[in-house]
Amino acid sequence: MKRTLLLSIFLFVLSFNTFSFDLNCPIVNSSAQVFCTSEGTGNNFHKPRISDLIAEDGGGGIAWYESLSSTQALESTHLLESGKQYYADNATGNCGSRIGVLVTINDAPNAGATTFVTFCSNDAAVDLLTLYKPSILGPPDAGGVFSPALASGTTVFDPAKDKAGQYKYTVLSSSGLCPADDSYIYIAINPAPNAGEDADVTISNTDSSVDLFTVLGGNPDSGGMWNPVLKSGTGVFDPSEDQFGVYTYTVSSLKSCNSTAKVTVYKLSDPLPDPCPIVSNNSQSFCESEGTGNYFHKPRVSDLKAQDGGGGIAWYESLSSTQALESTHLLESGKQYYADNATGNCGSRIGVLVTINDAPNAGATTFVTFCSNDAAVDLLTLYKPSILGPPDAGGVFSPALASGTTVFDPAKDKAGQYKYTVLSSSGLCPADDSYIYIAINPAPNAGEDADVTISNTDSSVDLFTVLGGNPDSGGMWNPVLKSGTGVFDPSEDQFGVYTYTVSSLKSCNSTAKVTVYKLSDPLPDPCPIVSSNSQSFCASVGTGNYFHKPRVSDLVAEDGGGGIAWYESLSSTQALENTHLLESGKQYYADNVFGTCGARVGVTVTINEAPNAGATTFVTFCSNDAAVDLLTLYKPSILGPPDAGGVFSPALASGTTVFDPAVDKAGQYKYKVLSSSGLCPADDSYIYVTIQNCIPKQAVINEVAVFPNPSYGLFELRELSQTEVNTVRIFDFTGKKLKEYKVMEDHNLPLLDLSNFKPGMYFAEISTSKGTIIKKLIKQ
Repeated sequence: MKRTLLLSIFLFVLSFNTFSFDLNCPIVNSSAQVFCTSEGTGNNFHKPRISDLIAEDGGGGIAWYESLSSTQALESTHLLESGKQYYADNATGNCGSRIGVLVTINDAPNAGATTFVTFCSNDAAVDLLTLYKPSILGPPDAGGVFSPALASGTTVFDPAKDKAGQYKYTVLSSSGLCPADDSYIYIAINPAPNAGEDADVTISNTDSSVDLFTVLGGNPDSGGMWNPVLKSGTGVFDPSEDQFGVYTYTVSSLKSCNSTAKVTVYKLSDPLPDPCPIVSNNSQSFCESEGTGNYFHKPRVSDLKAQDGGGGIAWYESLSSTQALESTHLLESGKQYYADNATGNCGSRIGVLVTINDAPNAGATTFVTFCSNDAAVDLLTLYKPSILGPPDAGGVFSPALASGTTVFDPAKDKAGQYKYTVLSSSGLCPADDSYIYIAINPAPNAGEDADVTISNTDSSVDLFTVLGGNPDSGGMWNPVLKSGTGVFDPSEDQFGVYTYTVSSLKSCNSTAKVTVYKLSDPLPDPCPIVSSNSQSFCASVGTGNYFHKPRVSDLVAEDGGGGIAWYESLSSTQALENTHLLESGKQYYADNVFGTCGARVGVTVTINEAPNAGATTFVTFCSNDAAVDLLTLYKPSILGPPDAGGVFSPALASGTTVFDPAVDKAGQYKYKVLSSSGLCPADDSYIYVTIQNCIPKQAVINEVAVFPNPSYGLFELRELSQTEVNTVRIFDFTGKKLKEYKVMEDHNLPLLDLSNFKPGMYFAEISTSKGTIIKKLIKQ
């Protein structure tokens, strides 16, 4: 019985892939664990912490440590750091051999936190993202989508157009490594009262009183207030007591919504206002495309801005032209347009100089269908043009394509919706984006190319059976064989190449070739096939965490049947290692793995300069540290320190790469560097910034006593010499402020109460008349 029990335990232990043979120690199945910057679901999101690390209890409990030798286990709420190792031990810390887990924390999308907003029905439109409550990752990311969509087609909510209710905001992961994030904003719209419409009234000094409420246009609500206050205390204007001029009527609802309208009271002797347009800006700028959502258009007369002075608004090409321009007439940059009333009789027209700025162009909504075996293609060549023409190069797809560029490969990329965003090169126009919707139809399988060698006396051969792979039946052969099928008869058919093509119902094709050799024909030399004798690379190749300098394994050739090896010369006998670094301007020669091709094919290599944003970096500042250029703190990548001239996102307060802990926030910043030549993709990296409230340096030492110390929770202060205590602040060992005491005018010193805190060491920052004192407090 004992032997059976011991054997069972032994087999149980062997069944786990673990680094420890102690039955009381944790079992770690993965020594590299990956998290997102926010973990959890529903309302339980949190930054990744010790409790998220995964290990299996081996019987002695699980505890995590910062090193192989540290004696204090980390709290379950201790936040994890990307790139750092944490070590698993049992609850008593006596496993002897701790198991390390390397943590990687990926950037997660942030849709903010649940938010409740109330509007008045007459409120101005507003971007909802400016009203959102922050999540644990801060304010919500831009670039997300509301469901249901807002009338603006953006994140701008207009109470006059949009409905009250629940809206879900969804932000996708830019890297694809973390799940999409969404949050809800609940919107209530309170009906605004109606103060009516602005109006004018003209009376003389001898006229009787006029109730201004009756002058208001529309259907105003009663019960409002007039400003300035009239002598009557109501809305009645008395020309013998009240001043001629503008009176504002404001009516309020019980739900804090207001509405205003104005009545202008003119004296009969006053000249009536000229019914001409009012132009506040004589120089107006536009972008090449105006509007939002699906309503983009080139700037036209209807986009010119003027206020109706009472006679309508019309625009003319000159001071003297008699024909008003159509509202759809396209504006020209550098040209003046003249405002007049609808009848063209103002007498004095007001000129507006128009400037049209270059606008980014992301093209128009496009639908594309690929076959799964189609070659990779630049999506920009397939895009429908917008009103500005084909889309601009230099934009970014979201989610990113596997190529890191605008080239889509059906074998690597997924079907779905992709957003293409182009930024304004001048910064004077908003970014433009468009969507391309991609479907991928599965291609049939014609199998793989193959060879067959037969003699004139051989019997017939079904070429379908010669094809490699798992070809689909039902295809066609070209040239057509005498049999009318795929059967080759050496006495009737020509030796040579026959192509097999199989098609699907969704217009996708696949082809494979069978080469029929006569027994007397020489067999093909099994040498590599080089399609391009000039191959270009960037100074760093690869994506994600797999960047490397270009090497022999990056050279492109097709295996001709004898494998592929690369040599430094036509005559060298030693093949280069796959990791051998390539040199720009140098030739490399392809041969089979035996080096017996006889004629090697040369490839000239060009290595283009690649942008370098450095490597992932973690930095901790004190809140009172001086401003510093983050690029001086960056870890180098394989290309060295990061290039200057890049852009941080979100932007720093300085507008440069200088970080100021007193102004900028802690968090994740992405540094992006564009290719100066345009021949290599942009590079980006992340720097994670932590800001601590560092405990000030000690100014004086023995001016204040603290007792008892250690204590079970209560500490008394006693002033020595002529020192007077002003304030006392309590910090934990990380510099987080926990409590603050202020000494009142009676100068009774406070009793420091740490009863509710865990046992450990704390710091008291005591501000006195002679300086600041730091005292350690030991809570038992």
